[in-house]
Amino acid sequence: MTLVPGSDSPLHRSLPVAVPVAVPVTAPVVVPERRTRMRSAAPGPHRPSPCPCRVPARRWVLAVVAVATAAAVSVGCAAPRRESRGSRSRGAHAGSAPRRRPRPVRWSATVRDWPLGVVADARGVAVALFDGVTHLDPSSGSERWVHRDPMHDPEAVALGPDTLVIVAGGRRLVALDRSDGQVLWESRPGGEIVHPAVLPAPLAPPAPGRPAGRGAALVTAFSVSMGSGRLVGLEASTGEARWAASFAGRPVGPLVAADGGRVAVGGWSRVPSDPSGSVLRAVDPSDGSVLWERPGPRRSRPATAGDLVFVVEWAAGRAALRAYHAGDGEVAWGVPVASPVQESAAPGVGPAGVVVAGETGTVALVDPSTGRRRWESRLASADVAVLGSPVVGATEIVVPLAASTLVVVSATGGRVVEVLPRGVAVGPARSGRSFVAGWRWVDPARVDSRPLR
Repeated sequence: MTLVPGSDSPLHRSLPVAVPVAVPVTAPVVVPERRTRMRSAAPGPHRPSPCPCRVPARRWVLAVVAVATAAAVSVGCAAPRRESRGSRSRGAHAGSAPRRRPRPVRWSATVRDWPLGVVADARGVAVALFDGVTHLDPSSGSERWVHRDPMHDPEAVALGPDTLVIVAGGRRLVALDRSDGQVLWESRPGGEIVHPAVLPAPLAPPAPGRPAGRGAALVTAFSVSMGSGRLVGLEASTGEARWAASFAGRPVGPLVAADGGRVAVGGWSRVPSDPSGSVLRAVDPSDGSVLWERPGPRRSRPATAGDLVFVVEWAAGRAALRAYHAGDGEVAWGVPVASPVQESAAPGVGPAGVVVAGETGTVALVDPSTGRRRWESRLASADVAVLGSPVVGATEIVVPLAASTLVVVSATGGRVVEVLPRGVAVGPARSGRSFVAGWRWVDPARVDSRPLR
C-alpha cells in the first residue's frame, strides 16, 4: 500500500489536517480535511507571540511525509492495459500495486568496484569490473576467482560451458578456465575487439556408421574499423584461428546460436546500401560462410529459441516483432508492438514466451509458436524508458528501466508486482531459477541474486 497525500497540502494551510491513509497506487483518494474550531484563550498575563517564522513540529512532519509520498508516487507505475478483444484491442486499466513484502534476496555479494556488466548462466555469474572480471558461485555468491586485466566495455565478457572469454584493454581476446580462472590462451585479431561470444558446439548430424555428436565450441568476435567489421572465429579450447569474414556495416551485438548450434545469427546496421537500415545475417559456424541475409529497416539484436530467430523491426513510427526460420531466413510470423526497442537490446525469451520491452515503457508478451500477442501493458505514464533486455521466467518478467531500477511484471497480464530501486542497476541476467543484477552508487558495490518465478 502507498500513502497518498490529500489535495490540500499542510504546506499551504495553517490548520492541521489528518494524516493521509494508505490507499492503492492506482486509485488515489483525497483524504477529507478535518477542521478544528479555534477557541480564544482564557484571560491571563500577557505573553509574547511566537516568532512567525517558526513552523510547528507537526507541520514539518506532515510536510516531509507529503514530499516523500509525492516522490514515491511519481515513480510508481501506472496500470497495464490488458487486451481482451484480439491482438489490437485495449482493455480497461487494472490495478498494479507493488508487493507488500520485498522479494527475498538469495545472496548478496560485495564486489571490489562498481560493476560494468553482469552475465550469468546456471553454472556461474561473471561480473565485469574496471580492472578485471570476477566469477561468483551461482548458489551462494561466493567468489571463485578474480582475473586482473583492464576492462573498458560492459559487454566484454562471454560465457561458454567451460570457457570465459573477455576483451582486455579493447585489443586482446583472453580465454579463462571457468573452474579456476587460469588463462587458456590469448589472441590479438587486430583492431578494436567488440562483442565476443562463445557459441556452443554444433550438433553434427549422424553419418553412416557414426551416431550424432557435437563438434568443437567456437569463440567469435568482431574486429571493427571505420565503417566495417571483420568477424573472426577461433577454437574455444586453443584459440586457434579457424576463419575470418568481412562485412560492411556496424555489428549491433554478438552472434547468437540457433538450430542446435548449426547457425549463428547477428545484426549489422549502418550498411552502405542503406545507412538507415540493417541486415540480419546467418553464418555457418564451421567456416564463416553466409547462409542467408535479410536487408530491412532498423532492428534490435536477435534472440533465438530452437530454430526461430526473433528481432524487433521499426520504421516510420511503427514497430513489429518478427520471427525468422534459422535454416533459410524465411519469415515465420510478425506481430505489431507499441514501440521500438533500443538497438542494443534484444527480445526476452523464456518459459512464458517472447517479451518485447519498448523504449517508451511498454511490455508485450507474444506466443513464440504462433506469434499471437497475449497482452501489452504500459509500465508508467511518466518519462520512463526501458534500458536493456528483459529476463523472462515462467510467471514473471524482469525489465530494466532507464531510471536505474528493475521492475518485476506478472506474465499473466502485465501487472507490476515489484519495483527494485537500489542504486544504479547493472543487468539483469538469468542464472538458473534466479536473476542477478549489479548495483552501482551504493557502498559497498554489490551483486544480488533473487528468485525468478
